[in-house]
Amino acid sequence: MNYTELHDLIISTTQNNETTFVAAIDGFIQTAERRIHMEANLPSSRKNTTGVTTVGSRSVTLPTDYIALKSIEITTATGVVNLLQKAAEYITEMYPVVATQAEPKLYAVYDSSTIIVGPTPGLAYPVAFHYFAMPTSIVTATTTWLSTNFGQTLLYATLLEAYIFMKGSADVMGYYKAAADVGMKEIQTATGGTKMNDYR
Repeated sequence: MNYTELHDLIISTTQNNETTFVAAIDGFIQTAERRIHMEANLPSSRKNTTGVTTVGSRSVTLPTDYIALKSIEITTATGVVNLLQKAAEYITEMYPVVATQAEPKLYAVYDSSTIIVGPTPGLAYPVAFHYFAMPTSIVTATTTWLSTNFGQTLLYATLLEAYIFMKGSADVMGYYKAAADVGMKEIQTATGGTKMNDYR
């Protein structure tokens, strides 16, 4: 299913071509896409990128497009080390003296753009981030992995958003929600059954 087909199906199914509604369709689609991507571990959401630690600093900048981290690893002289995720408070309690430097073993998401590692790196270690990001929307890409492989799920999820906007009847919204839920189960089965939120 491409963008035009999805857009036209929303109008024909809702039988609503009122100007305000039509102008809001892209928003319905993007909200539905976000909900689906947050609920499912889609191949199109998985990304990898690299960075580097700074000697004497616990902070490492996250990729700007990350939503949820899957794992972080550093490369040391002896090989690749997967860092264990902990709470930021745990890291500061375990390694209270920032000036004490060693090979990092732990990481914690500190804020929307930064992780902290512990202990404080004594070298500039290469970092590999394995994470989930929001893929390009069908609104701007014409077709996407989601629309190509699970177009019906995207349609029903978008119709649900549209009916919420329209303050539609509860029974119709219930039907669209049930259909979208079935589609979500199919996606989760096909992609390994892991929710993106499970990595937070």
